[in-house]
Amino acid sequence: MDSSASGRPTKSFEESSERSKCRKTELVRSAVDDSVIIRAAQSTLRAKGLRNASELLKEITKSPTRAEKYRSAYKSSSEPDKHNKLTPQEALAMFVEADLTRQQYEIVRNTNKSLYPCYDRLLEAKKECYPPEQHIKVTSLYAEKTLDMLVPTKPVSASAEFSDYEDLE
Repeated sequence: MDSSASGRPTKSFEESSERSKCRKTELVRSAVDDSVIIRAAQSTLRAKGLRNASELLKEITKSPTRAEKYRSAYKSSSEPDKHNKLTPQEALAMFVEADLTRQQYEIVRNTNKSLYPCYDRLLEAKKECYPPEQHIKVTSLYAEKTLDMLVPTKPVSASAEFSDYEDLE
């Protein structure tokens, strides 16, 4: 039995936690100037073929505010865009146009839940498309729907209605 292998096994630098990495690099950081460390990191990245990473490191260290600008731009580009979310009416139009079943819509929605509203919202949007209940009368013999809601309440003069056709002549 080897006595030198006793105790807690040491982890490689890459496997270490952020706190351990800070502790392990403390001596280098206190003894070497920041610009030298940054330049060494750039050279190492370029030597490993990571030219874009090297250029990025060079860019973000040009000024104190540049790193924060890059970080906020990266965060905003990696977050899902909330403005692209379909409204329930848009999703309902897609649902009807594609002739989807509920199960098919749920499969599509599961690919990107932040883009598609839940199926219940589609049902609510569908109900909004129906005429109000006071305009529908259903009995055992017939069904009747008044067309009052389809007729505009503001009268349109005939001259205004046909003024568009005068431009065609």
